[in-house]
Amino acid sequence: MLDVLPGTEPHWIEAYGRVALSGETLQFRNYARALGRWFEVSAFSPRHGHFATIFTDVTEQERGREERERLIAELERKNEELERFTYTVSHDLKSPLITVKGFLGLLEQDLAAAKPDLVRKDMERIGEAADRMALLLDDLLELSRVGRVVNPSALHSVEELVHRALEAVSGRLAERDVVVAVLPGLGDVYGDGPRLVEVFQNLLENAAKYMGEQENPRIEIGVMRREDGIVYYVADNGIGIEPRYRETIFGLFNKLDPRSEGTGIGLALAQRIVEVHGGQIWVESEGKGKGSVFCLRFPSAPRIGGDDV
Repeated sequence: MLDVLPGTEPHWIEAYGRVALSGETLQFRNYARALGRWFEVSAFSPRHGHFATIFTDVTEQERGREERERLIAELERKNEELERFTYTVSHDLKSPLITVKGFLGLLEQDLAAAKPDLVRKDMERIGEAADRMALLLDDLLELSRVGRVVNPSALHSVEELVHRALEAVSGRLAERDVVVAVLPGLGDVYGDGPRLVEVFQNLLENAAKYMGEQENPRIEIGVMRREDGIVYYVADNGIGIEPRYRETIFGLFNKLDPRSEGTGIGLALAQRIVEVHGGQIWVESEGKGKGSVFCLRFPSAPRIGGDDV
């Protein structure tokens, strides 16, 4: 058979050989890699040691089925994400509202008692709660815009994207005296430049925020070439992440330290941007006190276009 069709894959030969030797009839659907097509195949044996086949090209049917399955899986994922989003938003927005309501009651009492110092403190706390709610709403608006607001997609130097992100977070890095090493050979990535800068910016801010008591805080940005593709990474020597938190840290408003500043939406935003680009983001860490490595993998070929980002 290989003399006639040199590119025939072993599983086809095995199936046809079974038909030729046993006389049984087979009906199956399979993919022919050499042709890049799906076929519905009926194979039978007209006499011992021989086989004959009837092919029906079902590539479009198979592609339609795969697309339906992909859309169903995507819809299920979106529904789960929406449920988590709704629960989280209702919970986290309720907290500043409770604060406002509570201090309005105290404000009324302190005004009645003519205690100006306490009135000023009450107003400060109400203002802080209102500012926090505004920040939460701004971050939620930013997250909702990912996937709908389009910047032109193009090939970008990863080193340039990283340096733009470093400029945006230079103040925070300076506060902690964080040393940042950008290794050479980062190459290029295709996508929405401003959004990709946001990814590195959020990862840098996250690394600086969770340095803990590290005396020599350091962040390294580089690239690894693995069997499954090129992986960019942002590594730090901070507090590290226990295995049980590796998935939850990408959730909305999830923070390793509830007392830390920010809304806890940065990693969720980074994940959303990477996924819109058809990529993956994950974290690797040996545990508490061992630092963290946030990894990014993007498609090797351009995936996104005007309607996708």
